[in-house]
Amino acid sequence: MADFTVAEVCTATKGLSRGGMEGARFQGVCTDTRTVQPGNLFIALTGERFDGHEFIRQAIEKGAAGVVISKQVVALPEGIAVIVVENTLKALQDLAQFHRRRFQIPVIAITGSNGKTTTKDLTAAILASKLRVLKTEANFNNEIGLPRTLLNMTSEHQVAVVEMGM
Repeated sequence: MADFTVAEVCTATKGLSRGGMEGARFQGVCTDTRTVQPGNLFIALTGERFDGHEFIRQAIEKGAAGVVISKQVVALPEGIAVIVVENTLKALQDLAQFHRRRFQIPVIAITGSNGKTTTKDLTAAILASKLRVLKTEANFNNEIGLPRTLLNMTSEHQVAVVEMGM
């Protein structure tokens, strides 16, 4: 699970801290209020059907310790770290890249038109006979799923096998 300070998140995302919680720490990063855990950093992604900014209150109610936003949000409760960025999707990707650089392990990326998930699963299974492997869950291989996988990297992992949809 990725662990960050406000300063690290601001550095990685080129974000600005608001709300006076510069000393806050986050344990884990979340983009979906259905899976928020206490202490998480909630990144309010904006998509075609949903805008994560509309779910910030839910994330906080579930225990999110901070939020990354790109839009002005109606007053947030005291004690919540707020990091303002230009683009929350890019912030998620930048934070994942920052986190990945903390580890000196190989990352094997599987791409292509067909067979990516099967190839990823077989590669991970072979490597798992000797190494502790981080792999993309299911086929979460897009611009959101890949960063989420990298944010699950820990010091326990010896290799990562990721699937990338192109």
